[in-house]
Amino acid sequence: MKDFYSPSYEITPLTLAIIAKPDENGNFSTCIFEDQEEVLVEHIPTKIIDNACKFFGASLKGS
Repeated sequence: MKDFYSPSYEITPLTLAIIAKPDENGNFSTCIFEDQEEVLVEHIPTKIIDNACKFFGASLKGS
């Protein structure tokens, strides 16, 4: 499995899991598992999911 860092992330059909990962200071990043790799993103999971929703004209708030 390949691991890499990405400043942003686009959810795709290869996305298997989006998991919050706290650091030693209590700040959260996100570990994203895909079919063949693992991606670390410096955004919280809800931000990544909300960005994907907004791309298609929706949001997590429903508006």
